[in-house]
Amino acid sequence: MNQRYITVESVEEDISRFRQMNEIEDAEAKCIFHIKLFESHLGLDAPETLTLIHRLGDILHERKNLTEALEVTQMAIDGREKQLGIYHEDTLKSVANLGNILWDLGRNPESEAALRRACKGFSDTLGPNHYYALKSMNNLILFLKSQGRVEECFSFLEKDLMRRISLEEEKSSSSYTTRAEIVV
Repeated sequence: MNQRYITVESVEEDISRFRQMNEIEDAEAKCIFHIKLFESHLGLDAPETLTLIHRLGDILHERKNLTEALEVTQMAIDGREKQLGIYHEDTLKSVANLGNILWDLGRNPESEAALRRACKGFSDTLGPNHYYALKSMNNLILFLKSQGRVEECFSFLEKDLMRRISLEEEKSSSSYTTRAEIVV
């Protein structure tokens, strides 16, 4: 008897293909089907199930079904915080998505809080030059700009630049020390 194993990665690839072909309804249906499948075998709080719940939030957001996207994304955050922690990369991805959904809903104070949390979280855990840290900083700056808070954008960028310079100076001084210790 042939057994077929389904991984969250293979499901995500299928969903991505549907999205690329603008078959978003099919992507949503496939995602819902596999959430139920993964939930029945692994449980609702399994990281694999939560990844698909997160992906469903993306799809619903893309389809402009914002109320449902908000609910599903919050479910992903709650599960990921419980299973992975509040600073885990996957948790922060869901928080960033939440910020964008709230922004589209016009819930600006909540959106800003989520975008700031994602930006700080990615920068602190992955480093300020990591793709997700830079992407979340860009989203926060776009949000601030949309609110007419251009001066705050510049202030934010200046603080971030100064922090990056400080980190680079720390790296270069510590690597110099390491090289000196090896030579001696």
